[in-house]
Amino acid sequence: MSSLSSLPRPKRGSISLINQSGAVGVAVLDYMASEGIGISKFISYDNKVDIDETDILEYLLYDDGTRVITMYI
Repeated sequence: MSSLSSLPRPKRGSISLINQSGAVGVAVLDYMASEGIGISKFISYDNKVDIDETDILEYLLYDDGTRVITMYI
């Protein structure tokens, strides 16, 4: 029986990613990990039932760990 290993995840950094697509988000996280790019927050909000981009942007505006905000919407 083989042992399970987790996929590499990005190191801690100062980039926050707002994402509407889970599949694209996973691809971006994999890319960031492979390139050694750090991430602060990953927020996937899907169909905007409870929150939308402006709510998330307002939150990240005051987040001390975020210096760069990227969006895939």
